[in-house]
Amino acid sequence: MNSKTSAEVLVCEDNLMTQDLMGELLKKIGVNTTFAENGKKAVDLVKERNDSGKNPFGLILMDIHMPVMDGLEATAIISEMKLGTPIVAVTANVRANQLEHYREIGIPDCVPKPINAEKLQECVEKYIKKDEGEGAADKEHANSNDTALFKLAEKLEPLLLTGNAACMDLLDEVKAIPGTEKLVWHVEEFEFQKAVEELRFLRRT
Repeated sequence: MNSKTSAEVLVCEDNLMTQDLMGELLKKIGVNTTFAENGKKAVDLVKERNDSGKNPFGLILMDIHMPVMDGLEATAIISEMKLGTPIVAVTANVRANQLEHYREIGIPDCVPKPINAEKLQECVEKYIKKDEGEGAADKEHANSNDTALFKLAEKLEPLLLTGNAACMDLLDEVKAIPGTEKLVWHVEEFEFQKAVEELRFLRRT
């Protein structure tokens, strides 16, 4: 999902580092996000949006263990609102009996921790569709950027893998492609292994 969507994802997560990671990954996918640091805040945000007549969240990513109110209690309350918003667990507790319990209370799916970019993207694409009517010019521009990235990756990745400083000569080409700020930063800091990981992530998204 490289295209933007008007749907918004509510991320319920108390850990700030995990919030930052998920926010960054969701931004790359093209999804707008709102954060709640505990289950009560999540319930309040959902209720506030419903009461104001705004469109409901397109997806709720729910951490299970949070302070004030945990994800299971929050899910039960939100489910009673009958909004039809899918709720997906984000947790390291993924044993078969735990997953079955989540399904019983209205959580049909799970993104396991530690967060994997591919798993997160698969989840978002499963529950959120990109906006219809995307302009042909936007599609052409996105395709052009994708082509430029793939061509650049063919030159850049071998240099990064061998720690060849010649990769610095390609930075201007990298900077010309939207969404590569993190890749540029890793290269400039000589963090070549992290740069390889970021490059491969960009190619997948």
